[in-house]
Amino acid sequence: MHYILVAAIICILITTSSIGSMQLNRSYIISPSRDVFSYVRPQVLKQLEWEFPPGFEPGTFQDYIKHRPYSKAYFIAPYACEKRSKNSKVDVSVLVENSLYNSVEDNLLQYVHDLESMGYVVSVELLAGGNPEEVKSWVRDQYNEGASGVVFIGDIPAAWVRVGDETFPCDLYYMDLDGLWVDSDEDGVYDVHESGNGDMGPELYVGRLFVSTLSWGSEAGLVNDYLDKVHRYRTGELVVPWRGLEYIDEDWYDMDVHLNDIYGKNVSRYDLGYHTTAQDYLKKLSLGQHFVQVCAHSFSGGHHFGTRPTEAVAYANVYVYSPSEREGFLFVGSDDGAKVWWNGENVITADVYDKGWSADEYKTLVHLKQGWNRLLCKVSQKGGKYLLSARLTDLSYQPFDDLTYQTSNPLVAGPEAPYIRSWLVNGFHQDVPENFYQYLTTNYLGVNESNVVPEEGEEMGGCVWTRVDNGYHYMDLDDYFGGVDYGVSYAFATVYAERETNCQLWVGYDDGMRAWLNGEEILFDNRYGGFEPDMKKINVTLVEGENHLLLKVSEWMGEHGFTARFCDEHGNLVDGLSYAFPPKPVTYIGTWLVDGVYENKNQSNRLNVDYLGNESTVAPAEGDDTVVGVWNRGIGNGYPFDLGGFFDHGGWVFSSDIQDLDPPVLFYNLFSCGPGRFTDEDYLA
Repeated sequence: MHYILVAAIICILITTSSIGSMQLNRSYIISPSRDVFSYVRPQVLKQLEWEFPPGFEPGTFQDYIKHRPYSKAYFIAPYACEKRSKNSKVDVSVLVENSLYNSVEDNLLQYVHDLESMGYVVSVELLAGGNPEEVKSWVRDQYNEGASGVVFIGDIPAAWVRVGDETFPCDLYYMDLDGLWVDSDEDGVYDVHESGNGDMGPELYVGRLFVSTLSWGSEAGLVNDYLDKVHRYRTGELVVPWRGLEYIDEDWYDMDVHLNDIYGKNVSRYDLGYHTTAQDYLKKLSLGQHFVQVCAHSFSGGHHFGTRPTEAVAYANVYVYSPSEREGFLFVGSDDGAKVWWNGENVITADVYDKGWSADEYKTLVHLKQGWNRLLCKVSQKGGKYLLSARLTDLSYQPFDDLTYQTSNPLVAGPEAPYIRSWLVNGFHQDVPENFYQYLTTNYLGVNESNVVPEEGEEMGGCVWTRVDNGYHYMDLDDYFGGVDYGVSYAFATVYAERETNCQLWVGYDDGMRAWLNGEEILFDNRYGGFEPDMKKINVTLVEGENHLLLKVSEWMGEHGFTARFCDEHGNLVDGLSYAFPPKPVTYIGTWLVDGVYENKNQSNRLNVDYLGNESTVAPAEGDDTVVGVWNRGIGNGYPFDLGGFFDHGGWVFSSDIQDLDPPVLFYNLFSCGPGRFTDEDYLA
């Protein structure tokens, strides 16, 4: 039995057909004594983002009109529906696709009967063909006859609008009857929306039961199944526990949803960012819910749940080797607050929130011992960005050029192999989203990729090979190229070996990577996914003398970068290696050993609770157990280091996942991007 009755697109249909059976006084859903701004606060809402994986690109107007061309509209009164008196007021008008009507007639008439038994006056007409202008004229006629809303069943034409660079179907065109809508370039898409003779808001509601883009069954079968469920719910045959679920991803963790105004204490709310996951969301649905309110970044066919922490703290530790004893300055910046220990001594405490990150916000004088020193930072988080930066300078504020940074305890692990920090970079080579899985096999350089040995300043593929050395272990291509999406970047390094050397190349990357060493392809990973340090470990042989390493990194959206280092099988230093471009000294520390998250909703003591037990004395090694997991290596841009990104290993819930799970949920409302695109295949219905 498929329980889900409603997505945001068609929620009006459910409201008109079922709310009466719940015997709710509508004035109590939102109390008149309540300030409406406690429900709608656009000034504090985070911007929704359209996120989608490769292969799920949004449909275009051209695609839609190719398969559903506009034509002249013919409106038909079905024989089975008794004609209203011309003087009777209509409450709800239903417009049904003519070719679908015969297959759904019985369930449709039951739906109409149910509404009429509740006191509604219902009008039903059929539509053959059609275009937005004529359908809107029909809607206006219904409104003038008293209708407070209309319901579209079947493939009723969609009006498309353009806002900025975005084009999408929009039923506000049908709801706003006194505004001005103009297709200024006559391409079939409305690109001007103004108040006209009234305003830009809706005069009536529009609900849709549009299923021709769903692959779960035939159009008639899905419509009949839906209308049957509406009837069985209204008559008390289809029931689930009277409770609500508020599932709020991290960007809106502190937003009020107010389901308690309907369900009282029978509401479960989940808003701790690290634990609002795709898997957990499906688990909560399967428990059975009367109403689900989900807030998440999405696309038309799925939700994306990140795991960036909220209301929590995490620890970041690094070991610093100094060849001599001396004084220096430690600079720290954080979002939100921070508590910092240098060699076990608490040197900074800033228990603050809602201030944002600022580099070098806190400064303290520290004593560097000869040998290994330990820096431990504890960073608090309320919500939003979660960032840390730290750097060491001499007393003249210049970076030390002889410090060595290591994540794992040097008393346990050997000397770590350094990451290659200086590269020749070529890019960005942009392509179209549809070609994502061809990016790595497309030659953008115009020469044989495997054998290139570029010189600094040389042009290939329309881009110049440029030396990039940002002082971090992570090569942040997204930052270097200004956040561009859809394409590839190349990176080249020359490695000198004193002798033939068998070792390993450890690389991490976002998204995919192809790699050549001395002309031989050693890696081809055509993937979509985030960065993880040292995610691939490849056995290689470096020849005596000069070796050439070429990396090609693909990019979908968001972060784009990589790390690479030659090491032994344990990640330790390989003797006798050097590089054509010696790296600059490390400035802001971009490699940490991280532990967390420790969630604590009590902001007043969040930073000061000792979650580790004698936290000032901890000397972790990579992989050591902690209360909540293990100490893990984190690598990134040190200016700042993104703790939120380190913990964010989000996942997708696709429309097909919900369909396969078939959870016992009746009402399903979406605060997310994309679900309005009912024209996309297998949209969230």
